[in-house]
Amino acid sequence: MIPPLVALALVILTRRVILSLALAIVAGAFILKGLSLDGFVVAINYLAGAVAEKGNAYTLSFLILFGALAELIKVSGGIAGFTNIVGRWVKSERSILLVGWAMLPFTFFDNSFRILSVGAMLEPLMEKVKGSREKLAFVITITTGQAIVLIPLATAYVGYMVSLVRANMPENAMLTPYDVFLRSLFWNIYSPVMLVLSLAVTIWGLRYGKVRLEAVGGGAEKLTKIHLEYEKYINELPSEYPARVGNLLLPVIILLCGTVFFFWWTGKAGAGSFWGALGKADFSVSIMAGTFLALIISVILYWLQGISLAEIESHIIKGGQGVLSLLVILVLSWTLSRIVQDLGFTRYVISSFAGNMPTWAIPTAIFLSGAAISYVIGSSWATWALLMPMAAGFAQAGGMNPAVLFGAVWAGGSVGDSTSPLSDIPILVSSVIKIPVARYASGAMPFALGGIIISTLIYIVVAL
Repeated sequence: MIPPLVALALVILTRRVILSLALAIVAGAFILKGLSLDGFVVAINYLAGAVAEKGNAYTLSFLILFGALAELIKVSGGIAGFTNIVGRWVKSERSILLVGWAMLPFTFFDNSFRILSVGAMLEPLMEKVKGSREKLAFVITITTGQAIVLIPLATAYVGYMVSLVRANMPENAMLTPYDVFLRSLFWNIYSPVMLVLSLAVTIWGLRYGKVRLEAVGGGAEKLTKIHLEYEKYINELPSEYPARVGNLLLPVIILLCGTVFFFWWTGKAGAGSFWGALGKADFSVSIMAGTFLALIISVILYWLQGISLAEIESHIIKGGQGVLSLLVILVLSWTLSRIVQDLGFTRYVISSFAGNMPTWAIPTAIFLSGAAISYVIGSSWATWALLMPMAAGFAQAGGMNPAVLFGAVWAGGSVGDSTSPLSDIPILVSSVIKIPVARYASGAMPFALGGIIISTLIYIVVAL
């Protein structure tokens, strides 16, 4: 219990995510091994393990490549060209938020891609109309994390979720794991509830940001004058290059088409059709390969337009540096999740919520357990992996429909992705939209609690 609570308290009080996570990791390691050098060494081993894990390595590499690509698009005038054109029709906060919704069909297949691409496009427009950055962050967060878990194809989530279903189904099951997965999506109540609330915020506002359930912290950041001048200097873009919307559209088209092509390429072995290949694709490799291809072609395009290779190289490095703080936060959050799991936090929550209870209360208990775990550890995937065996055990022992309980697992694990200041989705969105993650979490919490209450009532009513 102690490490995640330390991290949450420090994030809320100080708004310094990196230091808070680092201290929480050290505290957890000392609890595991005692207040000694062994505990410190264990913390280092957990950090190294988080970086070395294959899926995490692909995520970190993709973010570096995408950061470089986004920086090149900006310096070449691509973002400015898009802003100039869209700005002619997008004149209000609501219209900008609706554009975020409209881009979902083109960006749904990866969380990081959607957040970085949509955020980079819409943040300047929101600044132009003096709209609420917090609303934009909320809409992007919900239309990313809560939408992707409901889409049954062409995402890394599908492969991971189906693998969990397969691992927790009896061998003599009549339905395939994918069929059970499809049926379980219907019982993920929380995600569609949050999507409806996000749409309501988009259209009516619902006084978003007026009510907060966590202290945000106050006062200006204490930074030296030279630090502030440096930050202003490095964020200035060259004015020599004209605004060209094609310098945004072409890389994005190549990125989308290249990623879909690599979806097919990595999954075509043994697949009978294009859609069958998508179901077997290596999503991490495909997304990284598509991004790398778009970066290479963009370098050639901008060089032919007269941007020097020295300029291009410097901005590739600058783009990678721009996501460095995010990479550090992700590694620390992954490390903390592993430590929390090994400390037995999940078993504590499960025993507290799901002791001896009537059958009708089990879906609600699983959902609430998942909500608590995912909020504290900040990882939907880890929460799902931890709760699926319990859900499968309840389904087999009590003769319950496994799809219902698996859906409750998806719902509970998704709570952290909507509001936890330790989850990679709110962290990435806050970084792109340029607001403190603690401030985002405090504004989103009332709506997340509303979604939890509505979902809980629906689970109870359906179970009765």
